[in-house]
Amino acid sequence: EVVGPQAVATFVSSEMNGCAPLTVTYTDLSTGNPTAWNWTFPGGTPSTSTDQNPTIIYNTGGTYDVTLEVTNFAGTNSIMQPNYLTIQESPVADFTASIDLDGNVTFTNNSILGNTYEWNFGDGNTTEEVSPVYTYEVSGVYTVLLITTNECGSDTTSQEIDVQITGIDEIHFLEKFELYPNPNNGEFVLHLEGEPTDELELDLFNVLGQVVFSKKIDFHSGKTTQTFYLKKLPAASYILQIKSEGRLMYRKVVKH
Repeated sequence: EVVGPQAVATFVSSEMNGCAPLTVTYTDLSTGNPTAWNWTFPGGTPSTSTDQNPTIIYNTGGTYDVTLEVTNFAGTNSIMQPNYLTIQESPVADFTASIDLDGNVTFTNNSILGNTYEWNFGDGNTTEEVSPVYTYEVSGVYTVLLITTNECGSDTTSQEIDVQITGIDEIHFLEKFELYPNPNNGEFVLHLEGEPTDELELDLFNVLGQVVFSKKIDFHSGKTTQTFYLKKLPAASYILQIKSEGRLMYRKVVKH
């Protein structure tokens, strides 16, 4: 009995790389006149097919194998092409912003799959840096825009940031105003020397101008050393205000 040659599996595809969602048509080029086909497409929809020339959709980025098994009257033969298809995805734009009391904003770019970036700081200025540090000159609420782009497209996100710049004229009534360590973990020492007075009023402000800590200190001797334990405060920049008979002095306190 003459059976004929065994089938030998081989194929080509309309695409070998592209952007999701990607539609790929596979064309069977097997020899030996196969009568049955069994395809496997990891990452594809559908993931299997018995069509001779199936069309598959890939919705998720990655590198995928393709397997074809063909059968004729002489038997079965298969071919597996590893890493045959590469699918890319569009980027996703995302960022966070950290603001200090001098108008400096540190932008952290958390975008996924981006190749290039375009920032608009909401005051007419732009940059293409990955994670810029930008200084605003005027307090206010700014809408910051980030556009991230790759070969498959672009994505845009925006956030409103509230910038409050502390620019206050001081009256230097203290001869010594020492605060250490700074930055600190919420525990720091304050050493003050100056003209004796009944008491000093201490207020610690956050970036929103809210008082997060207050204390009154006896200053009859004109000298004091105080240790503060503020570890429960969030990591941020603060302004320590010292007031005496309407006179004000300030120091920035950075908690990490």
